[in-house]
Amino acid sequence: MLPFRLYITELLDKPLPWKWTRQNDRAWVAQFKAPNDVVYDMDFDYFTISREGEGPGARGIELTFAIDAHKCTPEVVNKVGSTFGVTGTGSEVEVFATVADIFRSFIRTRSTPPWEYLAFTATGSSRQRLYDTLFGMIKRSLPSDFKTDVHQDHRFHEKVYKIMRSS
Repeated sequence: MLPFRLYITELLDKPLPWKWTRQNDRAWVAQFKAPNDVVYDMDFDYFTISREGEGPGARGIELTFAIDAHKCTPEVVNKVGSTFGVTGTGSEVEVFATVADIFRSFIRTRSTPPWEYLAFTATGSSRQRLYDTLFGMIKRSLPSDFKTDVHQDHRFHEKVYKIMRSS
């Protein structure tokens, strides 16, 4: 029998099949279907904004992960209640592994349009614990020319996860 840590690692090394559905200078989008027929989109949306400490015109990416309500049955959409909600269908390990795989693929693909940082947020303690685990997994697989930051944004009651290219 495998130790628990190896068991979890092995589970998370088995992503579902996925594909890029859009790749341009404004957004990269990956899509996959979970065993429960829920279709997910993972969007890497580019934007340019000036913020204190990031210099003028820093090009960033906002990462969003949601159910594609147009490709799911009405029963699935109604059960979840929101495209960002938890489905409760028991396929979270496969979904988690696939999100991590897509993320690693995006980071390793050097043909992506230039960007300085990538960020995503989590609200609620349960979602933050889940994202802490995901971010730790991703952080360990980053190339050495990246750095990370995690901080609490008290204005919006959310945790911000950020990956930056080292200068």
